Amino acid sequence: MPEALDESDFRRLVASARWGDDHAWRTLVEHWTPRLFAFLHSRCRDPELSEELVQDVFVKVAQRLVDYDERGRFSSWIMLIAINRLRDEMRRRTRHARPVEHETLGALAGSTPSTAADAPGEQESRRALDDALRSLSEAERELLHLRHAVGLSFSDISELLGEPRGTLLARHHRVLGKLRAFLAPHDPNKPQEPNATSDEEGGGT
Repeated sequence: MPEALDESDFRRLVASARWGDDHAWRTLVEHWTPRLFAFLHSRCRDPELSEELVQDVFVKVAQRLVDYDERGRFSSWIMLIAINRLRDEMRRRTRHARPVEHETLGALAGSTPSTAADAPGEQESRRALDDALRSLSEAERELLHLRHAVGLSFSDISELLGEPRGTLLARHHRVLGKLRAFLAPHDPNKPQEPNATSDEEGGGT
């Protein structure tokens, strides 16, 4: 592990690196590489992605070094760059990722769709799951993906998205309620209610 450095050391190294001091730049890179990797890996749990993001962070730092305000803490500045880069990458992957698996989505919603390819109602159940996903907002789908596909904790998601943990917990609760309501009519194990009762309930809403 590189020697411990404090904020005064960072200011000195940044000032030198701005003037093309390769040794100062290498010292910053050697000091921050293991720390950035540990931070990013703890949140995305992907070593290859973590290494890639560390390199991206240093590219951003090099590009913005001239704009760095020495009155601020360098450690906070570089960590913010890392958080923003990870946030952008996770959002990009969420947009291009496969949706949460049907079985997982059904389990989250408390539904029990059949998994047999030739089971009665299987296609209808899968269509219902697809429709349920499309009914969610981008923010709701992003939360589901980060929590259940990527496996991040709510604290990690809070830091990534810059939103309070309580807000995310409440949103997650609403999403599950929305999914349950959307999927309930398509649950093959749910007893069918008499039409009269259904009509009364429908008329009261």
